Order: sequence, then C-alpha cells, then structure tokens
Amino acid sequence: MQNSPANHISSHGTHLFGTTYAIDFVAVDGRGLSAKRGWRSVLSTEPPAFFVGFGAPILAPASGIVVSVVDGELDHKARRSQLSLIPYAFSQAQRVREGARC
Repeated sequence: MQNSPANHISSHGTHLFGTTYAIDFVAVDGRGLSAKRGWRSVLSTEPPAFFVGFGAPILAPASGIVVSVVDGELDHKARRSQLSLIPYAFSQAQRVREGARC
C-alpha cells in the first residue's frame, strides 16, 4: 500500500495528522502507470489532472459507516520529483505544529 507505515514511516496511519485510517487510492492505466512521465515528473510538481484517476469515482473497499467528512480542501500538486520534495520537507515542521485538521 502506498504511503503506509507498513513499508515506511509516513503521515498515513498515524494519529498525529488525523490519518489513522487513511488510504491512498492510486488509479493506474493499462500499463500500470498513474500518469505519464515528462519533464515535470523529473523537475517540478504536477497538476492533479495529469493523473488517470483524477475526478474518477471511488468505490468503498469495505463496508462501514462514514462518521466524518471534510470537503473543500484544495487538490494539491503531485510531487514525484525528488527536487520538488525539498520545499515540501521544509513545510513539515509547521504541519506538525498545526496537527490534525478536522
């Protein structure tokens, strides 16, 4: 599973950011790619619309009860480039100070 503590330390599956039960759904095309590679995927960020799953409906992976919903968050740009992760890394101290947004 992508962004899971099962394979590395991340923000998913932790209480700190309110993502204890978070799941990332990553849609892929017939070749197993979430988006085509280009210069932006190497040097910059990429808009959400570049990805095959953007705007697609999501079906629940298991039965359950929705207890809370947050809407209105802006779609963030993807950071597949190591270079684009540098500013993101510097923003994480502020994110820890703010904690979970509910």
